Amino acid sequence: MDCLRRLWSDAVAAVPFDVPSTGIGFGAVGSLARGQIGPSSDLDLVIIYEPHTINDQQLNELANKLWYPLWDSGLDLDQSVRTRQQCEAVTDSDLPAAMGWLDVKPIAGDMALISATATSILERWRRAARKRLPELLNSARKRLDEFGRLAYLNQPDIKEARGGLRDSVLVSALTVSWLADRPHGRYDDEVEALLDVRDCIHLAAGKDANRLLAPYQAQVAAMRGRPARRCRRGSGRRVPSRTCRPGSPA
Repeated sequence: MDCLRRLWSDAVAAVPFDVPSTGIGFGAVGSLARGQIGPSSDLDLVIIYEPHTINDQQLNELANKLWYPLWDSGLDLDQSVRTRQQCEAVTDSDLPAAMGWLDVKPIAGDMALISATATSILERWRRAARKRLPELLNSARKRLDEFGRLAYLNQPDIKEARGGLRDSVLVSALTVSWLADRPHGRYDDEVEALLDVRDCIHLAAGKDANRLLAPYQAQVAAMRGRPARRCRRGSGRRVPSRTCRPGSPA
């Protein structure tokens, strides 16, 4: 996250007005916050602010100083600018958004505001979890109907198929709701292996892709030719393991 902290500092220094140290902050959401982002994944970033901290024109100017360098670098970006109340409203009404926003990590600015927003969203999720459980299970059934079971497909979608990465997020959502516990040990190893396969697909495809298509399979198999080694997550972006690098011997 160090590069994103520097980006925030550069943006604050570049605007022609003083950015308050409280009332506005910069955060990561979803896979970036979980430390599970892949080589070609988009960056889920948010500015959270309190009303009247800065005016709309200043807010837009600060946001542009953050977003444009990322766009210019060629990175895919899923960005938003919201108040805490808007974050809560979105996650209360939109299940996919709620799943992503269960993982929010402060980056810079008013870290306490980002943390308080994350805590509020989590508490609201827990209070509504039993009511939203049918919606959650229905979304899993729809994905199963559309994408099938990962273990039985020749060209599976590593993210969306049953038993894929989306299901690992679902399991985590159930766990933090306190409605169920999650397995550990082998389960954690298997999720890590799926993340490595996803990273290899990104490298083979040269883009953000999740389907293990036939043209990628030989290259992905070669990259995965050695026993998996856990990826480093210090920067927030996953560094593919040695088994997930082009040219690794089979």
